[in-house]
Amino acid sequence: MIHHNTLHQVFYEKDILEKRDDLAAHYRISESWMCAMFDGCTNRKGSNMNIIIVGLGGAVGAICRYLITLLPANPENGFPIKTCLINVIGSFVIGLVAALAAKNAMNPRAVMFLKVGICGGFTTFSSFALETEGLLEKGSTGIAMLYVILSLVFGVLAVFSAERLIG
Repeated sequence: MIHHNTLHQVFYEKDILEKRDDLAAHYRISESWMCAMFDGCTNRKGSNMNIIIVGLGGAVGAICRYLITLLPANPENGFPIKTCLINVIGSFVIGLVAALAAKNAMNPRAVMFLKVGICGGFTTFSSFALETEGLLEKGSTGIAMLYVILSLVFGVLAVFSAERLIG
């Protein structure tokens, strides 16, 4: 007879492995690199280090984003150029990191630091959504639609360009 805690551990490990495989597919990281990132996939001891790594990267990204918002670029038509640039730059960087990670050319914790931490702290979908809503509220529908289209098109093109650059 199998003990309840043993069953719980088996299901917990299965859940971790499924999440690991989903992350690997989404972020284009090989299974062996994902196991290294998850410290053998079942060892929780390394997760505190992962939290610190992501937090430090997030702080760097958020500070960089804040510094860009200080630039004196405020078009009279209200187009949120700084947020658009932040998101396109972040898309390019995450494309570079994803391409390098796919080639197993980076340590998995470095990938996590750069993608989840820095890019996550730097780029800002919430500001994009808020600024778009603000433009729509004040009747600047054309500028809002231009912002949405340019952000999406240039963001995706930035990722493609970065991945092509790495080859």
